Amino acid sequence: LGAGGQHSAVQAALLNMLGQELELLPVGDEVALKCSDLGHLASAWPVHRKWVQALEEEMFRQGDAESAAGLPVSPLMDRRGAGISSSQGGFFSVVALPLFKAFAGVFPGATPMLDAVQENYSRWAQAEAAASAGRA
Repeated sequence: LGAGGQHSAVQAALLNMLGQELELLPVGDEVALKCSDLGHLASAWPVHRKWVQALEEEMFRQGDAESAAGLPVSPLMDRRGAGISSSQGGFFSVVALPLFKAFAGVFPGATPMLDAVQENYSRWAQAEAAASAGRA
């Protein structure tokens, strides 16, 4: 629940789509909340891409602050190197797809969300393959 005990728009949509199914599992609401936290992964490609760019910039700013404080810059936070946009395929395959597949397996009403996540994963995989081919 967000401020004032209200559901976010994504949480409300999940609850509407899944109805009472969330009460079937003791962890159903936690998994739904994690999926809603990662909801941009199921957005249309242009929206999802903007989210990734914004998250990457946030991480780069954290790296800038670490560098300015004389600290080692955390992985994926150094703007002189590869950021999170270069590792989305791995994030999807290791974190996002297993999460959304498990969720949709228990809550079939979430299948369209899983389909959208898989579509964005395909876009990242194509981009990474093209980048690899360009380096070869």
